[in-house]
Amino acid sequence: MKYIIGCGSGIGDLIIILPMAKAIKQVDKQAYIKVFIAADTNRLKINKALLDIQDYIDTIDCYSLREPLHLVSFISKIGYKTFDYGFVLQYDNNFYTSTWPSRIVSTASKKTCGISTPMNPEIVYDITIPRQDGMLMANYGLKMLHYLGISSSFDTNNLINKNKLLPYIKKWQNLNFHNKNRVVLCLSAAAVEVTKNRQRFSKSLKNWSYDNWQRLALKLVSAGFEVILIGGKKERREFDISLNYILSENIHDYIGKLSVIESIAVMSLSKLVVGADTGMMHCAGAIDIPSLILFGCTDPKEYLAFGNRSSFIMSKIDCAPCFGTEKAVLCCDIKCMKEITVDEVYEKIVGLIKDEN
Repeated sequence: MKYIIGCGSGIGDLIIILPMAKAIKQVDKQAYIKVFIAADTNRLKINKALLDIQDYIDTIDCYSLREPLHLVSFISKIGYKTFDYGFVLQYDNNFYTSTWPSRIVSTASKKTCGISTPMNPEIVYDITIPRQDGMLMANYGLKMLHYLGISSSFDTNNLINKNKLLPYIKKWQNLNFHNKNRVVLCLSAAAVEVTKNRQRFSKSLKNWSYDNWQRLALKLVSAGFEVILIGGKKERREFDISLNYILSENIHDYIGKLSVIESIAVMSLSKLVVGADTGMMHCAGAIDIPSLILFGCTDPKEYLAFGNRSSFIMSKIDCAPCFGTEKAVLCCDIKCMKEITVDEVYEKIVGLIKDEN
């Protein structure tokens, strides 16, 4: 059987659908699974890297109205009714929610299934999964399989193939990391994809300020911890602008210097990974590394990383969580993230490290 799955464009979105892909492969050993995302080819390259360390998704592609040649190529490759089943995990439900994913699977698949989006009645599937407040997003994928008669369990073990990750881990084991109480701070820009007037764009709704990250790093080092900073090239540029202290020998700055796979390898060598609700935190959960996730616009009941070693701090602002609603599209002031203090995060880290030791 051939399956096509539409999901969000982030690294975390790909991790979230891995239990679904794993369940399909357990039932259908010869299954071919293709994933598509709404993104440009640059974003596609980042997500493609993850395929090298997992065993369940066969290929991934993207579509973007800003890249017409690639869009035409994508549509021609998926073909007409060439897939037996088409699924869409579309988390947002508002007037602006894109109809493109449902159109794509309807064209490419003989039978379609997706999450209900009552705010946009143009989105239609053969089978619609009702939304349920507070349900882990990964469970929607398993519910879709259940509705199609594919019996499966929620299995998050071995989502990432550690044997394929091992060469990267060995490389970083040789670096001058000397403190057992090693904490990775993931300074992701934490952008979310929203749709307005049928156009998708990124909004930085999950950002915790660089000043907060700097103060937290210094506070941890002064308490005897070793700190590793990771992030992307965008974070590198922004962090350099905001940098207001000299990094100590116990703060290793790898922001913008590591690939996604290298970042996962470095996280695997730590006691704890700390970050906003981003894809890298979902990667930490997938390799069973303890994590502390800062939640603002998203709901930990729905987006907490896999495993029982994932902890969180949740904003207490009344308008949070708002992700997936019109409030998120229109938000101009992320009070939910500003409310989380350095001292609060530090105290939580100390408690979690103590428990791990």
